[in-house]
Amino acid sequence: MNILKRGKFLYTFCISFFAALLQLSFAQSVPPAPLSRFGLGDEGRAGTVRNLAMGGTGIATNETNLISILNPASLGGSRLTLVDGSIRYQARSVSIGEASQFNRSGNIGYLFASIPVSPTWNTILGFNSGGEVSYEYFDRIPIVGTPNFTIREISGEGNLNNLNLINGIKINKKLKIGLEAKYTFGSLFYVDTYRADIPGNGLLKTSIVMRNRYNLLTLRTGALYSIPLTGVVPRVLNIGLTVDGGASLQTKQFKVSEQVSVRDNFFANLNDTISFREGAQVQLAPRIGLGLSYQKEGSYILSMDVFHQQWSRYRNDLRPETFKNSVGIALGASWVPSISGNLFKRTAYRIGFHAEQRPIVIDNQRVNDLGISFGFSLPVDKTSKLNVSAIFGRRGANSTIPIFEEYIQINLGYSITDRWFVRFRED
Repeated sequence: MNILKRGKFLYTFCISFFAALLQLSFAQSVPPAPLSRFGLGDEGRAGTVRNLAMGGTGIATNETNLISILNPASLGGSRLTLVDGSIRYQARSVSIGEASQFNRSGNIGYLFASIPVSPTWNTILGFNSGGEVSYEYFDRIPIVGTPNFTIREISGEGNLNNLNLINGIKINKKLKIGLEAKYTFGSLFYVDTYRADIPGNGLLKTSIVMRNRYNLLTLRTGALYSIPLTGVVPRVLNIGLTVDGGASLQTKQFKVSEQVSVRDNFFANLNDTISFREGAQVQLAPRIGLGLSYQKEGSYILSMDVFHQQWSRYRNDLRPETFKNSVGIALGASWVPSISGNLFKRTAYRIGFHAEQRPIVIDNQRVNDLGISFGFSLPVDKTSKLNVSAIFGRRGANSTIPIFEEYIQINLGYSITDRWFVRFRED
């Protein structure tokens, strides 16, 4: 691809992609997710479209022609410039006891760009969506001595976003190391409302609104070691390791009370700031991940990731909670029938599975998450691919009142792989 055609293609792609993101950002909504009331919301499964199609594996990914954000060491030594972006659609069926609800939504996934700084050093810049909070509960509380009830409504909403800076360095032919700095920012809102409509006394509504604003920094270190295997056909065994944790840079909390009274067509509204808090401590849960992959370059990959996260060390002074440590495993496979031939032979097909014991405990019952995934990467031309993945999963706990979420998430992405920063020598 010459410089002129490459520039036109990149310009067209960027305009189309950001137009889609802009349209989606106006229409996006977060579907009700009861489990999002814990921690910093529902973060979903991390990774690019291709990672997600393989069960979320990628700690031991050693492919220099695709972006993998699960191990910052992955792209060390790549001489290619990569751009990868996605949007997502999700549908969720929520059941609490005998009650159920179905909802769906669309949202922005991520946008990453990988640039070779030197023959051994690669940098990734990008953003992706973080934790999402969206829930609403109702309860009826009898008013003593009367036949009337007070309705209590507890709700939360908001979302966090991430900015990523990832650096990978190739030490030698076998070893790569990397470091990622992730800046998380955004606001989460929590509302606790009591409403009573008493005959003869009118409507009385009292709400406590709490807004928590977060500015967090997470650091992740990673290493990737590749072992060439002898044989008729070259194969490689990759071992990956990641360790991450983080703490707050800046936090703020506003707490406001709102009282509404309606009687005899007279409306009264009284607002008052209860408290303002700044600089509260937030300590994120440290996490360690180990990955293995067995691959034949350009043909197939078999991968497995396991992780352990110390949620017992999680601390949030703005909203104190207690969690249990979590563990998880993911399995994935990718297969390309042929590097030449027709379109479908050159397409990469992927499948995966994940199982996770989450840190949430409801009535002494742990929340578990199980799911399968599928996907493919369809070559559009020599430098770009259309990436698709679908995740089908179920999570929840068989507590006193069983709570479960059955979900489908479809991710649509587009990636460009090319040599943009190459200095040519003229005779």
